[in-house]
Parts: sequence; C-alpha cells; structure tokens
Amino acid sequence: MTALISSLDKLLQLRKFFLFRVLLVAVTLACLGPATAQDVHNEKTEITFGVLASEGATRTLEAWAPTVSLLNDTARKQDLPYRFRLEPHNEASLLEGLGRGTIDVFLSDPAAFVTAEVEEGARAILSVAQMWENKTYNQTGALVFTRNDSLLRGFEGLAGRRVMAMAPNELTGWKLAVQEARKYRLDPESIGADLLFSGGNQREVVYAVQNGLVDVGVIRAGVLENLAKQGIIKLEDFRPVAPMAHAGFPFWVSTPLFPDWVMGSMPNVPDQALGLLIGTLLAVDAQSPQARAAGGIVWQAPQNYLPVHDLLISLHARPYQNYIKQAGARIYRAYKWPTLGLAALIGFSVLFLLFELSRTKRLAENRKDVLHSEVRSKQFYRNAIEDHTVFCMLTKDGVISHVNDHFVAVLDRSRGSLVQNPFADILDESNQDLLKSQIMRAMQAGATWEGALQLLKSNGKAAWLQCTVIPVAGASKALGEIAIVASDVTQTRAGVSEKRFNNTLELIQDQVVVLRPGTMDVLFVNAAAENRLIKGRMGGGWKGKTAGNFISNEDLAALKKKAAALANGPERRMTWEVTAKGDITYEISLEYAQPDQEEPRLIAIYRDISERKEIEKAKTAFIATISHELRTPLTSIKGALGLTLSGATGEMPPKMNNLVSMAATNCERLITLINDILDLEKIEAGKMDYKLETFDLGQMLTTALDTNKFFADKFGVAVRRFADEHDGPALTYGDPTRLTQVIDNLMSNAAKFSDAGSEIQVSLKEVAGRWRISIRDYGEGIPKHAQPTMFDKFTQADSSDTRSKGGTGLGLSIVKMIVEQHQGRISFVSEEGVGTEFFIDLPVVVGETVMPIPEAEESIQNPQQFSTDAIAGEIDRNQVRADRAPVAVLEQGRMSGQDSDVVKSHSGEGIVSKFSSAGGRRRS
Repeated sequence: MTALISSLDKLLQLRKFFLFRVLLVAVTLACLGPATAQDVHNEKTEITFGVLASEGATRTLEAWAPTVSLLNDTARKQDLPYRFRLEPHNEASLLEGLGRGTIDVFLSDPAAFVTAEVEEGARAILSVAQMWENKTYNQTGALVFTRNDSLLRGFEGLAGRRVMAMAPNELTGWKLAVQEARKYRLDPESIGADLLFSGGNQREVVYAVQNGLVDVGVIRAGVLENLAKQGIIKLEDFRPVAPMAHAGFPFWVSTPLFPDWVMGSMPNVPDQALGLLIGTLLAVDAQSPQARAAGGIVWQAPQNYLPVHDLLISLHARPYQNYIKQAGARIYRAYKWPTLGLAALIGFSVLFLLFELSRTKRLAENRKDVLHSEVRSKQFYRNAIEDHTVFCMLTKDGVISHVNDHFVAVLDRSRGSLVQNPFADILDESNQDLLKSQIMRAMQAGATWEGALQLLKSNGKAAWLQCTVIPVAGASKALGEIAIVASDVTQTRAGVSEKRFNNTLELIQDQVVVLRPGTMDVLFVNAAAENRLIKGRMGGGWKGKTAGNFISNEDLAALKKKAAALANGPERRMTWEVTAKGDITYEISLEYAQPDQEEPRLIAIYRDISERKEIEKAKTAFIATISHELRTPLTSIKGALGLTLSGATGEMPPKMNNLVSMAATNCERLITLINDILDLEKIEAGKMDYKLETFDLGQMLTTALDTNKFFADKFGVAVRRFADEHDGPALTYGDPTRLTQVIDNLMSNAAKFSDAGSEIQVSLKEVAGRWRISIRDYGEGIPKHAQPTMFDKFTQADSSDTRSKGGTGLGLSIVKMIVEQHQGRISFVSEEGVGTEFFIDLPVVVGETVMPIPEAEESIQNPQQFSTDAIAGEIDRNQVRADRAPVAVLEQGRMSGQDSDVVKSHSGEGIVSKFSSAGGRRRS
C-alpha cells in the first residue's frame, strides 16, 4: 500500500509538471502570436532597381541613391507595400540578372534595353532627358575624341591607333562608332592597333586619353562637357574626331543621334508599383536633389526605340546576332553543293523557306509581345501624366478635345470654355504665329516639338507652360491627334514674384507707371505716382484703368506712337521733357522691357527736374558772366603785363621782374581755363561752330607743327615729323581750325611732360581705311590708375595741389569731343617711364564721298603698342641732341611697335549713324 501511494504521488507530481509545461507553451504562443501577425502584415515586396554603371559602381550609387530614397519615401507616405533596392551593374551582369529574374526595373542604354525587350519581354516605361543650360535633350550619340595636340582628324586615321571604349555592346559608344567607321570601309579589327575596354566606366576612358595611355577614346556625347562643367577636366584639352553638327544639339558628337537612356520594367512588376514609380519620377524637376545628383536629368514619356532595333540588326549585334550565322549558312549551302543539281537546290530552298517562315513567325510573336508591352506602357503613362502633369489633347486641326484637371486649374478657366475651341484662342499673339509656323508643321511631319508657350488665363494674365507636343498617328500612320504634356513654369520664368517686383518699384522715389503695350492697361503704379498723377488727375484707384483715363487723347496718341517705335526697336528707351501745371518740368523716361519669352511691359518714370533746370539756368548765367565780365579785363591785364615784361615801361629790378612774370603766367592760365570752359559749354550745348570743308590733313599738320615750334623750344624738346606713307594729299572732311586746336593741345601736353633734350615724333598715314595721326613723346607717361579717366572733365594725371605742370584738366575732354564731332576716334598708349602716344583716326574722302571709319581688327581699332618703337630703338631718348632742328621731316620706313601695358580708347558714333548703307555720304 505504501508503495502504491508513493507511486501515485510521483504520478501527480509528473502530471503537475506536464500541466505547467503546457501552460508555459500556451502563454508563449499567446505572446508571440501578435508579433508574428504584425511582422506578416508589415512584410513588403522588394523591387530591385538595376542601373547600368557607366561611371563606376561608386558614382552610380551616389547618383541614384537619392532617387531610390524618394521612391521609398513616396511608397511609405502612400502606405504601399513596396521597397526599392538599388543595384549597380555592368551590361553583362544586368542582362544576366534580368534573365534570372533578380532585377525588376532597370535603367540602361538603348541597346541593353532592346536586348531585354526581345529576350525577356521587358517594356519601356520612362525615358531620360538631359538638362543643359535650362533646355532638355532626349537624344544622344557617341563621341570619338582625342587630345587637342593630336593630328588625328577623321575616322580614316583610326587604323593603327590605340583606342579605348567603355564596353563592346554599349550603344552610345562603341557600337555607334563601329557603325560610323563602316562608312569609311573600316571594320572593328582594323580600327585600332590596341583596342581596350574600360568595363563600362566612361571616366576611365577620358583619363586614359588625357594621360596619353591611349590615342583615341569613345564615350557617350555630353560626358566631356559635364566633366568640364564640374571642373574635373578642361574641354580645350580635347578635340572631337569627325564631329557632326545636329541642329540644337549642344554637345560634341561624331555619330547620328539616337534616343537617350530608358527605364524598363519586367512583366512581373505589379501595376500598382509601376504607377508609383512613373508618377513619382515624372514629378521630379531639374532643380530637385534627385535630378542634380543624377547629373541634371529629367524624366519623360518613353521614346520610339525602333531605330535602335534597326541599328542592332544592321550590326548583327545581340539580340540579332543570328543574322550573320544565317547569311553564312546560305552562302555555305549555295557554294558547297553546286553539283547536286536542281533537285538539291529545290530541296534546300524548301528547307530554307520553312526555316524563314518559322523564324518570321517567331519574330512576329516577339513583335506582338513588344507591341502589347508598349500598349500597356502607354496606358500606364497616360494615367500617370493625367495625375501629375498639365495635359491636353488636340484634334489634328488644333481644336481642344480633352483637358485634365491640372490644365483647367493653371488657366483658371472652365472645362466647357476650353473643349471644342481652337487651341490658338488661348495663346498669346506671338505664340499663335509659333503654333502655325513651327508646331503644326512639326506635327504634320511626325516630329515632336518642345518649348515654352504663353497661354492666357481668364483674367488676361499669362501662364507659362514648358510643353512637349507629340503627334499621335492613326491606323493609317497619318496625323490623328496631338498630345500636349506640360509643366507650369510661370513662377520659375518670372524669376522674382510680382509682389517683390512691385515692392522694388515702391522704393523708387520717382513716379513709376507700368503699362501693357498695345492696350495701354495700367499694370502697376507706385505710391509716388498714385498720389501725384493718378489721384490728382482722375481720382480713385488705378486698377482696371488705362493710360487714356488720366492723359488727353492727343498725349495718348503720342504715347502709343512712342511705344510702337520702342517695340519695333532697335532703341528700347526714350526720354523727353514736358512742362506740367505750376511750371513743374518732368523728365519722362519710357522703356520697353520684354524678358525672355515673358509678357512685355512699358515702364514710364516721371522725374521732377525743375530744380535741375534752375541749376542749368544759373550755370548758363555764370558762363555768360565769365564770358563778358572776366575774359575782357583779363585780356587787358595780360596785355599790360606783356608790355611790362617787354621793357616798354622801363627796366625792372630782378625781383619785380620775377613777380610780374609769375602774374603773366597765371593770367595766361586763367584765360586758358575760361576759354576751355566756354568751348566745352558750346560743344555740350551743340552751339560750337564748325566750318566744314574738304582739306589736306598733311598740310594742316605741317602748319600746326610750325605753330607749336615756339612752345616746343620753350621746353627744350625737338619735334620729328616722319614722311607720309601715301601718295597725294590726305583728304578728309571737317573744320581745319578745330582739328588744329586738337593738334595744339596734344603737342602742348607732349612738350610739357617730356624731358628737356628729348623729342616728339609725329606721323600721318592711312591705316585700314582711315587717316591716322600719331603723336609720340618720351616723357613721364601716364600712371595706370589715371588712364581710365584721362578724357573726363577736370582730370589730370597729377591732380595734387603740388603738381609741377600747368593745365585746366579740360583739354583732352575738348579734344575727344572735337574728334568725335568729325566722326573720328581718339585713343592712346602709355607706360610710365617710357612715354605716351596718342592716335587720332579721321575719315577718308574718296571722290565726293566721305567714307566712315570701317570696323577693323582689335589691334587696329584700339592700338595696344607704340607705333614708333622700331624707329625709337635707333634713338636713345636720353641722348637726343638738344640743338636738333625743332621741326624736321625725315624719310623713314613703315613703323612697327612692341607691346605696352595699357590702352584706352574712345570713339565717336554720333555722326557715323547718319551715313548711308552704301558706306558714306555726299559732302555738302
């Protein structure tokens, strides 16, 4: 009994232990159950995104990681069960992964896509377009290039060269280069002595050419320009081989253009994932971090890749490499059994026919699958662009047949006011001509058109759309419909918001009115104009008003005439003065502003210049006072001092003689200053008298040098006149007296700033259809800091109070004005410690016609070297004999010169514009 009880106790203990274990397992399952269910619920489908790494795996990961992150963020926000994973591949591994089914979507060159399309049933969902200087380019080609110092020019010189390309099957590289080389009867085996491939990395090809490791490189068009833009290379270090010019294409290219890279998907990718992918990428603009990381690309609808199919067939490349084997088999059979006779020939023909029928059927099935994939891709794309872009459809005649919600919102119009109405009705006038002349012609030709269009909103304002206009062909391949896919770029094109622009105008103290050309609608009025012009003339506000509401009909007609003249160009601004009530004088500046492809506008600025007019009147009165009240007594004082110095009043003591001499010198300076001010006032007021005639410059120059002999002797400076290099008189048309004044001023400056014992060299010759007078001294030279302002009023090289040379600072300003009034140019070359040379260019008289100074090379228009260096080299400027004849004519050859540091040039254009288109005018 005791043993039985003991056995029962053990059994109960075991039962308790068993129940405890069952209970523990149940609690554990209860705890783990929800977590497991939650894990199952959070499980996401992974979509592998394979990218063809054309610049290495690291660069590919850097370029496309932001895009993959954007896709994953979008999927998370939309609560979609997908996660995208990025994989860089070379072409071989990419195609292998597609074949194994480990890659779902991929980005590759067109050749790899066509291979995947034919062999694996892939379909195109998006195409890549490159952004360059704010424009999109969705085509590319291959560039064959070499170093800039290479003698290679064309494909025929590739034989025997060391050549490097990215990969044997890369379309926008080696395949296109081979196709182009065949035009020169070159096959791949004879193109290069050593043919290398970088394994798909384009930068390695560039570095190999740059460092001389190979002679020639083959890469995708645009790579060099992008590397140069990033500062990695210098574009001038390279040169294209056999470059081709394609209209509107900005990159070097050596081959025809083909569609750019394409994003494809495999058949097993869910439709929901494809919709997410297409919608997200179409919304990416060129300024987004994803586009910048990828090298400035944007996404577009898939292009037509049939030309790529044709190219691969002609190259017998994958997936059409069997063409070569089939052709070889036909040739082999034709020549292997020629003796079998007609029976064998018929038999083989039947076999061949059966084979061809079978192959054709297989290709037709493949083609059917491709077309089916294209239809599905188009449907996905249509759904995506409806949701994420501004989209509309037109009939072949340009009538709107469909608009999406974004299109209605952008134009702020109802759908009923758009559909069944001509598309031209909502375009700006200039864009209506563009629609007829370019867009509709492109549609009839079956070509896509891209560009910006200005559409009118319901309130009359402009909306800018960056459009891609696509022709849609019907079953007969004739134009059936027109699709317009666009992005709203109104704010981007405006650059600065309307509010910021108006705030800027508010800061202007003058009165500003902005008008719309043509209708003269008031677009904006700043506070100053609103208070003084608008409220004072018509009361109330300015919004919804036109210029005709606050000016007379006569003034409105004159304003429209001025606006039309500005719109027609070439001048875009004009200024005039009017006198308003209360003797207030306004200076009105009207400017026609038209930013690139934006709405033009007229900006009128009213400036009160009454105070300036009073100052001008006071200035005129002051000049008259100088003329009548100062010049006459100063002339008498000068004469009296001159008589005293000549001894007419008796001999003076030395100290008194010095004082009287100083007074005479300062009196002469004061008279010169007054005369210069009066001359300058006359020239600026247009009252300077010019007695125009045809005369001989050579004779005038001789007379002027004889007149300046005394002044040169006073400073101990000799004057050398080189023999004229032309036959006969140097005829020009002008006022000899005023031009003599020019020579006198330049000669006096040359003498004052030359060392005693040196010389001044003067020449007259014909240079490039103009007479050129040069006056060269070997004096101090003009400091560099003073050269830019030498022709300004009251400007001297030494403007300090202790300057040793006299002068008013007006001489060169007057000289410049006189020369420009003669349709001439004046310039100079100067170097400190070497000297200065002034050049005066004047028109040539041929028969009875004054010929304007023609445009010439920069070295002639603006001399940058001394013209007398060659001759001056024979003369030591410090050893010129002081007793040399002051004026001498020496026979010399043509003068040449050496480089100097600085040149400044000023030209007169006022009278030249009056010349006729024949190149001259008749002398009156």
